Amino acid sequence: MKIRDLFVLLIKLIATLMTIELVLTTIPSFLVYLGKDYTVISDNYLPLLSVAINFILFILLFAYAEKIVKVLKIEKGFSSPILPTTSLTISMIAQLGVFFIGLSLLIGHLPTFLSNSWYWFKAQAVENPYEYVQTGNYWFVSVFNLVIGYMLISNSRKIAFWFVKNSEVKEKI
Repeated sequence: MKIRDLFVLLIKLIATLMTIELVLTTIPSFLVYLGKDYTVISDNYLPLLSVAINFILFILLFAYAEKIVKVLKIEKGFSSPILPTTSLTISMIAQLGVFFIGLSLLIGHLPTFLSNSWYWFKAQAVENPYEYVQTGNYWFVSVFNLVIGYMLISNSRKIAFWFVKNSEVKEKI
């Protein structure tokens, strides 16, 4: 495994994590605010601009990861361009990266799901449910993030194929 391949993979994994956080947290929050007040776009154009910049940054990082490593000359600081590991492959690192992205989604959104579910049960049990009611949008976003996290964990091998396009991954899938 070459050091250059490792850093290209790390840049792609970081770009994917940024995009998942953007799509699964920032955009739904923006849509909730848009649903409450129709003048959000004209009044607060900065969140929309932030979403656009993050999306463009993802495209640039994912498409030009090899050129970024080449321009930054990251592999020049190592004594050997090849890592001396026999059992660790680039596909295993990609699988671990996808696994940890899914795990971070599960850990990050499980408390929101549990608290919103708790508030829903409280609202069903009391006479005045309005003091415990929260919007269902946050509950839906947390459930959606939990499902995406589980899907990333369970399909990490197939998703690793998208990051690393070599014969080693194709043979194992």
